[in-house]
Amino acid sequence: MRAAPLLLALLLAPALLLSCRCEQRSGQQPPPPTPGPAPGKALDPCAEIIEAYARTLEKAGLSCRVDGDCACYQGGVGPRAGCGGVANRETVARLDALWEKFRAAGCGYTQHCGPWECTPRCHQGQCVRASVG
Repeated sequence: MRAAPLLLALLLAPALLLSCRCEQRSGQQPPPPTPGPAPGKALDPCAEIIEAYARTLEKAGLSCRVDGDCACYQGGVGPRAGCGGVANRETVARLDALWEKFRAAGCGYTQHCGPWECTPRCHQGQCVRASVG
């Protein structure tokens, strides 16, 4: 009696193996592998936006003629952005567009900062934060 299950298993094993081989011969191909990201491409859209924000800040224009040429940018978009700062209006417009993408993508702030008063000034041809006294 004990030999019956073993004998049954030995008889069925070749049939199962043959059926598997027949499916492979029938022309069915396994699904192709899912391609990964291209080399150098970030998986995370937030990381891409943070990188673009940092590049924009590195090239930030600070030149101005009057206080109205300066504006404040958002912080919390990567370590380079810190808690925000000032730059000329053209740079801030580019940063604001990236910040909108950052928020639309559901990205979380990379650091949380206390409130600060946005008081940009043009001082000797450069945009600066005005001291609030």
